[in-house]
Amino acid sequence: MTNSMMQVLGDFVRFFTQPKPILKVAYEEGDVIEDPINVSIRNGIRLLGKPKDLSGIKWLDQQDDTSELKTFYTWINEARLFIPRKPWSCESTPLVHFLKPERIEKITELYQPGGKLAHVIDLHKARKIYRSKDRWVVFALVCGSSPTCLTTFLDGENAGSIFYLTMDPELNYLKPIAKSFNSLLTKIQNDPVDFLQQVRAQVPISRKDGFSYTYHPIEYIASPELTPELV
Repeated sequence: MTNSMMQVLGDFVRFFTQPKPILKVAYEEGDVIEDPINVSIRNGIRLLGKPKDLSGIKWLDQQDDTSELKTFYTWINEARLFIPRKPWSCESTPLVHFLKPERIEKITELYQPGGKLAHVIDLHKARKIYRSKDRWVVFALVCGSSPTCLTTFLDGENAGSIFYLTMDPELNYLKPIAKSFNSLLTKIQNDPVDFLQQVRAQVPISRKDGFSYTYHPIEYIASPELTPELV
C-alpha cells in the first residue's frame, strides 16, 4: 500500500461525505423536454476504524497488498452512492453500489456460464473478453434499465482495468472505462455527472398519474451553501 493510494481513497471518501448534496435531473422523451428538478441525495460511505481482515475472501486470495481493489476493501466495507432522498416520489435505490467483498463472488456467479444473467455476456460482443481463462468479478451495481454493473479483471491482459457491462450490446464496451480502480474513483469524484451519464444511470420518479418516469442526471452539487428548494 502506498501513500498515493490512500490519498485517492481519502479524497474519495471526503468528497462523498460532504453534507446535503444535490443531484439536478431532467426528463427528456422525444420532443418533450421538461425543466430540471433538484433531488436531495445521500451517500453511504465511511472509512473503517481499523483495516478489515480479508483473508477469508477467496476471490482476493491472489491480490497482493499493493492491489488498489484490495486497499479499497481493506478500509471500506461498502459504498452506496447517489441515493435519492427527496422528493419522496423518488426510488431510494443507490445509482452506484460498491458491493461488500463477501457478496462479490455470489453476484459474479450470476453472470458466469449457466448463471441467471449469463445472457448479458453471451448474447453480446462482451463475451470476447469475459469468456476467456482470465478471472474477473462484478464489484458494483448500477441502477438503470437493465442489470448493469462494473467489473474488473483480476489477472490477464486486462488485469486491474474497469469495464462497464449492460444488456445493451452497443454499450458493452470492449475497452475499459478506467485503467485502474483508483482512476475510477478519481473519475467519479472529479465529474460525478459525466460518470453517471457514461453508465446510463437514471433516477426513477413517480408522478401523480401513477407511472414512474426516468430522469437523467445533469448536475451534481456536492455541498451547496444553501439547499435549493426541492420541486
